[in-house]
Amino acid sequence: MRMMRIANVMLPVMLWGGIAVAQTARTGAPATQPSLVDLDQGFQQLYQTVDASVVRVIVPIQIQTPRAQSNTTNPNEAVRVYVQQPLSTTQPLELSKGTEAQGKIEVSPPVRVTFAEFAGLVLDQDGNVLLPLFVDKKLVGDKSLRVTYGQNKVTKGKLLGSDRQTNVSVLKLEQPVGQPVKMSHENPELGALVLMISPVRRQVRVGLWTGGHDEHAMVMNSAGALAGFNRYGHLFEPVAFESVVEQIIETGQVKRGVLGVLIRELGPEDPGRTEYPQTLGNRTAARVETIAPGSAADKGGVQRGDLILSLGGDAVNDLAHFAAAISKRSGPTELKILREGKEMALSVNLQPR
Repeated sequence: MRMMRIANVMLPVMLWGGIAVAQTARTGAPATQPSLVDLDQGFQQLYQTVDASVVRVIVPIQIQTPRAQSNTTNPNEAVRVYVQQPLSTTQPLELSKGTEAQGKIEVSPPVRVTFAEFAGLVLDQDGNVLLPLFVDKKLVGDKSLRVTYGQNKVTKGKLLGSDRQTNVSVLKLEQPVGQPVKMSHENPELGALVLMISPVRRQVRVGLWTGGHDEHAMVMNSAGALAGFNRYGHLFEPVAFESVVEQIIETGQVKRGVLGVLIRELGPEDPGRTEYPQTLGNRTAARVETIAPGSAADKGGVQRGDLILSLGGDAVNDLAHFAAAISKRSGPTELKILREGKEMALSVNLQPR
């Protein structure tokens, strides 16, 4: 999927003009068209509504550097901690240690700590701010983080907690600022206008929503509500991550039921997708790679190669959705899978960690 970028406001005018011509031809009555000034004012009002909920936070991050350049301080190095898509997630985590089935252990290149500015969203009047990235508590410690908002106003905040598996963090400001962001519980309709706010650059784009995009962005609908975080072609919606955020605010950490599998995302270009072109279609899914003996998955009848479609009724679109879905549940839970082209419903008894 690709999102069509709009370089200026002429495209909406052209679209509206086409509709107006069609309406005039059909009814014989001229249709009223918005002027460029009207559209400009509308976009300005939408941006101002959204911007009132946006803050900028300076956070320490680790970046990976090639070994040959590990001693350099190139400011243009990519922020790997944010843009690199995880290949797999595991429950329990012990399964990912040591030698995997492929017999290979991937050694990470050298890392160094730097500082970068990320956009966050005001959650409430209590000063809680949501960041669409994982911030390592070990790098922050008890230090306050610098936060800017509005017209270069400055305050400070403390990191409440982060969740690596869903890539979200929550910050507590010294005093509340801005306006709490509205959350949308419906995905934007195809062709709807959205604002794409870059988390790592002071950049906002207007575009037509086509269902996903490779660009990392906070997606705001035309009502100024957060539709979700767009990552790796997937939209991570508020309905998925709300329970994660609530746990971080309440306890500073996220607890999950233990399924006991190592899973890997089956992306659109994965060769395994060709095995089930009719059943799976364009849906993404998580493929079971390893099962821990005696785990909830083992006892529930999960098999290696099964494709997880949903957990407890929540679609497993990617690894972040799986991690969010399992954070909501413990005990007996329905697990829908695809096995040999057939959908099946299993019952797994998720154990508390």
